[in-house]
Amino acid sequence: MTGVKSSKLKIHPAPFFKKCGVQSLPGQTAAVAQLHRLAGQLQAIERMIGSNAPLEATLQQIEAVRGNLKSLEKRLVKPALGACNNPQLRRCFDYLCKLH
Repeated sequence: MTGVKSSKLKIHPAPFFKKCGVQSLPGQTAAVAQLHRLAGQLQAIERMIGSNAPLEATLQQIEAVRGNLKSLEKRLVKPALGACNNPQLRRCFDYLCKLH
């Protein structure tokens, strides 16, 4: 059994975004723009861990990523429920949204 090297988290936004510092482009969906922001947040956390930033600040950024992921989840699920005629399923989704 050979050892497996662990790789660092590498998430690279599209080169244009990185080069110009732009978060979104015309015609780009809000979900894709949100993914680019998430990628930037994850890169920042990676730098924080690498530079031994204070734990409190790092955890705060991790919580921000969690919130952003939940927001993305809602953004993607909500339109799918628009076509759903099942009121019980819609109530469940609304309840879950309130929990998070």
